[in-house]
Amino acid sequence: MILIKYVGLFAAAFSTFVGFFIMWITRMYDVKDDFPIALNKFKFTIYLFLAISMSIVVIFTNTAVDIILILCTTFIFVIFNINIIKKIVDKLYNFMFNGRMKNNVKQK
Repeated sequence: MILIKYVGLFAAAFSTFVGFFIMWITRMYDVKDDFPIALNKFKFTIYLFLAISMSIVVIFTNTAVDIILILCTTFIFVIFNINIIKKIVDKLYNFMFNGRMKNNVKQK
C-alpha cells in the first residue's frame, strides 16, 4: 500500500514478486534434505540484481528505453543459452528434414 503512491500499479507486481521470492526461499530451505538443488549463489545474486534493476528502470522510463532494454536482454539471453538453443535448432532441423529425431530408434 505504501508503494502505490510512488509507482502505481507496479506496487502490486512488486509485492507479488516479494511474496513469491520469500515463498521460494522457504521452499528451498524445506526441501534441501529431500531434493538437493545446486544453486550458484553468486550468479543467482547477479541475475536477481539485474532483473530488479531493469524492472525499476522500466517503471521510470519511456518506450524507447524499454525497447532497447528488451533487445539487450534478448541478446544476453541468447548468449547465456547458446548451447541449448543450438541443440533445439539441431533437433528441429533433423525432425523437419529427416523426419525423425537423432536419438529415436529407426522405424520399420
